[in-house]
Amino acid sequence: MNITTQYNQHNLFNLHNRIDSLINDYSKLLVIRIDFGIQKTMGMEVHSSFMKEAFTRLRNNMRNQPLFNHLVSYVAKLEYTPDKSWHYHVIFFFNGQLVQRDCWLSQQIGNYWNTVITRGIGVYYSANLHHEDYRFNGIGMIEHQDTQKINHLKLTAQYLTKIDDNIQGIHLSNDGSRTIRTFFMSEYQPKQKNKGRPRNTVD
Repeated sequence: MNITTQYNQHNLFNLHNRIDSLINDYSKLLVIRIDFGIQKTMGMEVHSSFMKEAFTRLRNNMRNQPLFNHLVSYVAKLEYTPDKSWHYHVIFFFNGQLVQRDCWLSQQIGNYWNTVITRGIGVYYSANLHHEDYRFNGIGMIEHQDTQKINHLKLTAQYLTKIDDNIQGIHLSNDGSRTIRTFFMSEYQPKQKNKGRPRNTVD
């Protein structure tokens, strides 16, 4: 049976606008895509509220954690599947002029989730460690003139705006609430055009 993936068009529009703003403001972006979860031995018992609290700790800690010194934006999606329970898909955008080594950085962020944020019960998957597995490679270092890789980034990122049918009909929190926010995007103020970096133009 052919099932067409549906996307939240409002979130997709905002996400693409965010990527365009970042590409306009930075000559290079280092893009890291990570999935955050909980060990399978505990995953089935974890409610969405636990994952939301863990992700809130991560966001709060970003302010003082050196790993995120040059982070310029992020987007995240909380998802539920029967085999993985609750988990996050996250894309981090770093200033590529100041940060390199995406594989190393993604490992450090993943380990930070495992050991500090979830206190030893977390798991992570880094797409940056598996570039070869992706048909459309929109992660790693992306330069502002690389239109193909930017388009691949948008294709990679649009998954985070997918409408999640698995969430329908299940308890979404410990108190039985039926509503939950699943899409997150950090605040970002685009640079003023007259203060932005110079662009090379082609006649």
